[in-house]
Amino acid sequence: MAVALFLIVFLLGGLAVRLATLDMVFRSISNLSFIRFAFESTMIIIYGMDRCDVNFEGKILILDQFEINDNKIWTNMYWLIAIAWIDLSYGKKDWFSKHSKVILNSLNGRINYHTLTALMGPSGAGKSTLLKCINMRQTSGITCDSKIYVNQCTDFKTCFIMQSSDEHLWLGLTVRESLLFASKIKNYKIKYWEESYNMSTDFICDSSEYQSSKFRDIECQTDDYWDRDKHIDHNLNVNKIIGELLLEDCADTLVLSCSGGEQKRLTIGLELVQQSKPNLMCIDEPTTGLDSNTSEMIIQCLKQLSVRHRMAIVTSIHQPNSIILSMFDQLYVLAKGGYCVYMGQPSHLRSHLSLCNIKCTDDVLPIELLLKIAALNGNDTKRSAVKNGNTSGGRRISRIDQLATIADKQRVDILNECIEKCQIVTNTGIGLRKQYFNLRHFYYLTLRTLHCFYHHDWLISLLMFVFLIFISLFMVYLFGRVGADDGCLDVSQQIDTLLAINISVIPLKEAKRFMTDHSMIMQNVKLLYFILICMAFISISCSVLYFPRDVRVFINEHRNRWYSAGVYYWSRLVIDTPILIAMAVAYSTVIFYTTGQLYEWYRYEYFTITLVACMIITHNCGMFIGTVFSHNFQLASTAAITLLIMCFLLGGFPVKLSTLDVVMKWLSHLSFIRHTFECLLLTTYGFNRCHDSQLSVILNEFNLNDDIKISTKLANIMTVAESLGGVGCGIGIGQWVRSF
Repeated sequence: MAVALFLIVFLLGGLAVRLATLDMVFRSISNLSFIRFAFESTMIIIYGMDRCDVNFEGKILILDQFEINDNKIWTNMYWLIAIAWIDLSYGKKDWFSKHSKVILNSLNGRINYHTLTALMGPSGAGKSTLLKCINMRQTSGITCDSKIYVNQCTDFKTCFIMQSSDEHLWLGLTVRESLLFASKIKNYKIKYWEESYNMSTDFICDSSEYQSSKFRDIECQTDDYWDRDKHIDHNLNVNKIIGELLLEDCADTLVLSCSGGEQKRLTIGLELVQQSKPNLMCIDEPTTGLDSNTSEMIIQCLKQLSVRHRMAIVTSIHQPNSIILSMFDQLYVLAKGGYCVYMGQPSHLRSHLSLCNIKCTDDVLPIELLLKIAALNGNDTKRSAVKNGNTSGGRRISRIDQLATIADKQRVDILNECIEKCQIVTNTGIGLRKQYFNLRHFYYLTLRTLHCFYHHDWLISLLMFVFLIFISLFMVYLFGRVGADDGCLDVSQQIDTLLAINISVIPLKEAKRFMTDHSMIMQNVKLLYFILICMAFISISCSVLYFPRDVRVFINEHRNRWYSAGVYYWSRLVIDTPILIAMAVAYSTVIFYTTGQLYEWYRYEYFTITLVACMIITHNCGMFIGTVFSHNFQLASTAAITLLIMCFLLGGFPVKLSTLDVVMKWLSHLSFIRHTFECLLLTTYGFNRCHDSQLSVILNEFNLNDDIKISTKLANIMTVAESLGGVGCGIGIGQWVRSF
């Protein structure tokens, strides 16, 4: 019996006998054959799923032979729903209030694969907040009753594209270079599937119809991305994305010179170069600031991408025209107060308004009427007051209640489908892979940083170098050759001199000479202190002004799981450090040789090393401050100036450290200006510059001992560099990114 049953199931599997030749009875019985469904699913996995390009107008011979639909597996399996949310509420608590402001109020909705969804509503309705919540970027304000589900049968991947293209693009790269580096960074683990070359494409795609189609220049997707060495061909991958997003005309143009629409499409392409493309793409206002023609082009590209790559794309948009609106598969409209007033297809919007007893004439677009109603909604208190008898505006506000009530009727259907096909991720978050330090990422990011410096950032470094040289020459002109005096006093001779002064024996000109020599020494001390101040100010100012923009791009790439924070920081360090060293060497050389400092090679060496350390510390401090306050230039500049002033005041020159209390003395150890200044004093007046019978005036004045090794002070400087600069910046970047 078992053998007979298996033979019947096998014969009705579709391979032994073509199902098209069977009568209606046996066709119906074949639907009970698990061999048939397993065979068809295997054929679709091997020869379907866009193995031939989606624009290919011919037939896939193998699937056509067995009358198998390429899209059947997408409907048979639980791959329709991408993400859904039930009773999603989000509130933001103000600093000076005990109550939190409700932004999203018990929302229910879903996003399906293979669809383009428009998220609409008036300003302040919570569109961007909803995008960030379903993308799991903003979870701290989500209430405990909220539930977010994702499809459990797919390897869920998501990405988020900000409204401003400047937060995704490197201005020093061309369009092609941006996509090429993104492809190399995101596809470094892609391995070649050996079986994909086992059969020629002639057995998969109908070559006769293929050659006659208008897409004859497009090959089957099997060979699109692989070269002869069976590695992914990044150039082919990039060219395909450029063609899909209509970027051929600006492919070799710098991003800085591209139009707004081209930059918008490029930001989308950066997330599509990965072979394992994201399932859910959230885009915040991709058409803002663009004309209607460019906006229509962008939405058309998004529509084709959702179909071509079977993605779920949701985008917020303001006031689209009728042509753009018809391109969307689904609408999700929010009203002020965070309420959903419509969820469905654009073509059903007029009937939805009629169901809510809202008249919409033929000369008025339904979406415009709905948005006007949604914009007139108030907060919960106002709505409650209207319901309790206040009829001022009550008619319009009651429409919102009715629209929201009808929209919430889909909650039960969404919840039942989520329980059956999805898994909840509200508490655990979307299972995204954490990125770790990778040498290939480090290599590609270093090359990308070098390209950006060559095309764009070199001007900032050049201006910084010019400012440093100008300041050094200006200080040389002001102070002159003040470093010639050794600052040494003969102890026995000066005692006799002082006694002679007291008894008015020594001539007055000798006393004046002594005071003049002492004044020249203090001028040199002032010079050493001010060269640190000027260099630190220029270095940290340049870092604070240009690094916040770079770090915003980095944060978005890191959130979209391109690479780890450590890889980015070290790649920047490899490129920035040689430039900083070259600037510090040139600066120290001009100062050292033109101000009459004692020329000894080891003194110049330590002098230069000290200024190099100071330059790197201030640069890294600027990177740290720029990271923390990346969205506020004014606050970043204020924090940088405050930090420098505190370090200057605790540097040991404006106020003697011996006069400070215990707390200030301890804080002075955190001032890198103090350590670098003391190191310069030891370099200039230490190393036994004074004989045994002489006393170093400067070292004695600042409580420094000539026996202290310069290596000890340099070690202190590097310790401060680690705490305030290098490691601090790396940890700060990591913590700041993880807080989102």
